[in-house]
Amino acid sequence: MDVYTRILQFSRLVNILSPITIGTRTAVNLSFKIVSGPDNEPPDENPPLIICHGLLGTKENWKYLGKTIHAVTKRVVVRIDLRNHGLSPQTKSHKYEELAEDVLQLMSKLKLDKASLIGHNMGARTAMSVALLKPSAVASLIVLDMSPATTSVEFTTLFPNIMKAMTEVKWKEKRKVHKARKEIKEQLKSIINNEIIMGNVLSNINIKQDGTIGWTCNLETLIRHFKYISSFPFGLDKGMKYFGPTLFIGGQLSEYIPADDLPRIRELFPQAVVKFIPGAGHFVHKDEPKAVLELAIGFLNHHNNNLTGYGMKVLQILRHCFFILHTPIRIQSRSAVDLAYNVYGKNESGGSPVVVLHGLLGSKRNWASMSQKIATTCRRMVVVADIRNHGESPHDSSHTYHELAADVAKLIDTLGLKQATVIGHSMGGRTSMALALTQPMKVHSLIIVDISPVSTAGVLNDFFPVLIDNMKAIDFQGKASVTDARAFAKEKLLATGLFRGPGSTQFILMNIGKRGDKIDWMCNLEALKKHFMDIATFPDDLKNMQYKGPVLFIGGTNSNYLPTGDLTGIQKIFPNAELKYVQGVGHNVHAEDPTSFFNYVNEFLTKYK
Repeated sequence: MDVYTRILQFSRLVNILSPITIGTRTAVNLSFKIVSGPDNEPPDENPPLIICHGLLGTKENWKYLGKTIHAVTKRVVVRIDLRNHGLSPQTKSHKYEELAEDVLQLMSKLKLDKASLIGHNMGARTAMSVALLKPSAVASLIVLDMSPATTSVEFTTLFPNIMKAMTEVKWKEKRKVHKARKEIKEQLKSIINNEIIMGNVLSNINIKQDGTIGWTCNLETLIRHFKYISSFPFGLDKGMKYFGPTLFIGGQLSEYIPADDLPRIRELFPQAVVKFIPGAGHFVHKDEPKAVLELAIGFLNHHNNNLTGYGMKVLQILRHCFFILHTPIRIQSRSAVDLAYNVYGKNESGGSPVVVLHGLLGSKRNWASMSQKIATTCRRMVVVADIRNHGESPHDSSHTYHELAADVAKLIDTLGLKQATVIGHSMGGRTSMALALTQPMKVHSLIIVDISPVSTAGVLNDFFPVLIDNMKAIDFQGKASVTDARAFAKEKLLATGLFRGPGSTQFILMNIGKRGDKIDWMCNLEALKKHFMDIATFPDDLKNMQYKGPVLFIGGTNSNYLPTGDLTGIQKIFPNAELKYVQGVGHNVHAEDPTSFFNYVNEFLTKYK
């Protein structure tokens, strides 16, 4: 028996059954709406998707997005009213453990062994609670702009003020819901200046059971139990974990998922992937519906029974959805930083500007002479940047390729560039690839220097962690100048046996400088050590994507960072990639044979203006 048939058989029974007790709590029968295809449509065997709205919302807020998710994935979608909201029962209690058991009871009555859950705001914490209380019932989890670790100040101040104002509205006898909503909107507009929140609030005005028009949400209970709504349940964050597929989607302009919460999120949800959408606030699904749908549908398809994966099919179907704006989808970290950079030359050739990104423990200074040569000879504007946690760019506690790519995207926007050719070496090469895959409209073409998205050289894992530990052990206290500090560090580094000779330490010593009044390493060694595995591996979720622009990989024949055997895998991600090698050089191709390297770059830039 398919999922849809089972749901239909039990849907009428659910609304007449009395509340049952699960454990020590009483679960209620939630009001719900099924979104499914016609009877003659082949049944979909993937777990249904249950949508949980936020505080002061209803299932009606998710009507169109629910229809779109069903249209694209063909899976059954169930929109629900949580207790004390919409058409669901009103109770004297409102705690997340209870809300979770309401959802589990609904699943039980619909004979659903598993379901995927998506929730926003209060609904997100409800969905998380279900996953932690009964992980076997949750096929996958999507959390929209809400953290289990901390609560935004906006949430704890804004919503109590709104609910207080709702209790103080003056009701006049109205026989039409739309007229009542219009009148109440006038009364609340001095308190609520956000149209999305206003729409959610007004959706709570409807015909009540006694036949009068009023609030259908239980304001008395919601106000009295707001302390439980505004904090994640204490018991659930102690030792419980959900190991299933989990996607957090936040708004870049929102404060509801702070960067500092990410470690705690991954303690509770070890498989969590966290994405942030630029230009979106807390109501990310309203601000940028197309971006949220692409992420959510790609995630659901990737983790369904058919493993159809992320792909262009999702985008093609979304383009036909009438209510979604045709704007580019931009995914980046909420914590994008402003990178330090230098500019060489002017764009006189008519070709795209060039952005250059250095490797791990490098800086923009390492690329100064090569950038100047490209600018002069190729008549291009060249922007060479310090990646976060390096050089003069800001230090940050996190260092992942998604975030590094977002930093570069922000730099491109700051400079007012429509597109750029991006040249990246080592870590900078993977950052360039991540940018092209997540924001292809910003990338005209790519030049990747001696790094692969497919494999990781053993020397990277063996050398850099030991080097970073030795760098951290060097104490510059008492050194009067940067020159003295570099000489001291050179002696210490050579003594480790990690370097072949004095000249090989130069690119490391360039990291010594003044941060404020103190002589120290300019790079953030703590963050780089903590996130070394993020640096050493290319993100798995990006390997399912494609960038179809021109791409040149340049490797050194004496290096094992870019094996020739990786070409087949590389071309699955970058179909138009070509691979060239500079003879007799190692990993630092551009420094060891700058002439041969430049010749390859110049040829490529001339071909792809």
